[in-house]
Amino acid sequence: MGRRLGASSHARLAPVEHGPPDRPRAEGVRLRRSRARPAQRAIRRARRQNKNLYQGARNTRFAIFPSSPLSKTTPEWVIASDLMETSRLWARMAAKIDPAWALPLAGSLTRTTYSEPHWSAASGSAVATKTVLLYGLPIVAGARVQWSRVNPAQARQFLLRQGMVEDGIRRRFPHDDFLARNRKVLENSSEEASRTRRITQSVNDEDLFEFYDRTVPADVTGAAELASWWRRTYAQHPRLLDFDPGRDVRRTTAGSGLAADEYPSVWLARATDGSRIPLRLTYAYTPGRPGDGISVHIPLRYLPRLEAGQFTWLVPGMRRELVAGLIKALPKQLRVQFVPAPASAQAIDEWITARLDDAPAPGLPGDGGTGDDGTGDGGTDDDGIDVAVSKKA
Repeated sequence: MGRRLGASSHARLAPVEHGPPDRPRAEGVRLRRSRARPAQRAIRRARRQNKNLYQGARNTRFAIFPSSPLSKTTPEWVIASDLMETSRLWARMAAKIDPAWALPLAGSLTRTTYSEPHWSAASGSAVATKTVLLYGLPIVAGARVQWSRVNPAQARQFLLRQGMVEDGIRRRFPHDDFLARNRKVLENSSEEASRTRRITQSVNDEDLFEFYDRTVPADVTGAAELASWWRRTYAQHPRLLDFDPGRDVRRTTAGSGLAADEYPSVWLARATDGSRIPLRLTYAYTPGRPGDGISVHIPLRYLPRLEAGQFTWLVPGMRRELVAGLIKALPKQLRVQFVPAPASAQAIDEWITARLDDAPAPGLPGDGGTGDDGTGDGGTDDDGIDVAVSKKA
């Protein structure tokens, strides 16, 4: 006994007769457009314990009837005219098909989904993965499509952020040197922010993205369109895509530059014999981490000639902020005598520096030594260690 779940009229199979030569054919069978129930189209789900197991529409699971020749070959896709349930759900009158045949026949019955949109450096555009479902069955899976055809606005954002700001464009095009110049502006601003610790006044990736968003036309969604537009625009506006923080970012004062003696790259330490030893300084803005602040790089050969006391000093730019902070912490009756605090802090710092002979002094790379890197011996970091880290108070 068995309960019949399908009818043979739901799917029609006919011998190959007349018709256009490009009609899909397989094993002498031609599929005609029909009103087949979704359970008649299935995809095999591989299981080690039983390979003759298919997943149909709406999560139906069945096997090909044992008397069918397909039960031994178990093709990837089948179409069946009948489903009959006895000890299990069996498919009868089955034939092997190619799921690509169903795509032009299904029409509005399909549902298309897109996933994993991302920037592709190889193609110079945003791409995504396309899946076409027919009653829940993926007749097209893993197809790669251009995201600009689906979501042009988001594809443009991928171009501006991952392609232009984050240097994700592999294929060069004429007059594209503005990309390197703008990235150099961000690097300089990041280095300046690490020195001054004024992060809110520095420029970042988001500022550059907003600049590109205002400048690049809305219909440019890939590297090819960008190259074509820039080729036409460059003749009249060669500096249109040059990022200028002072002009393009309102909140920042970046670009005005720093005084070399405020946040120096070299520290002229005083040795025990009275000579000056140039030591390289590096800056890092990493709050909460051991390397936060200023690091002094000391070659091992100079270590016995230095005293630890002078490394308690800060560079002038931070030292004045420290003095200003101490002034603001004074009781009101004393604090009013040092108004304005920044000017008083600068005067106090200059007074202390002029009267203390053992105070270290800022220098320029190459001061007091033969090395161009400011270490004094022409060496690298391999022959030295980081012995002092001064943090902003």
